[in-house]
Amino acid sequence: MNETSLTSFLDMGGYASYIWPVYGLAAVMMIGLLIQSIVIWRQNEAELALLKSMKKNKKKAAQSSAASEKEEEV
Repeated sequence: MNETSLTSFLDMGGYASYIWPVYGLAAVMMIGLLIQSIVIWRQNEAELALLKSMKKNKKKAAQSSAASEKEEEV
């Protein structure tokens, strides 16, 4: 690829002042969506871990209360 063809490509047939900003805006929006998706994914992972630990604690509490009820019966 020689310099003339690269220059004509970057010029986009005279419409470069319209095309390149749109490419830039699209790239910024896609990066923003990627960042937002990663943040939400991490929040969901943290919430899931919290819910799992709450479920474990609830299960342990139920087992403890069931065991103490059995001891009271005896």
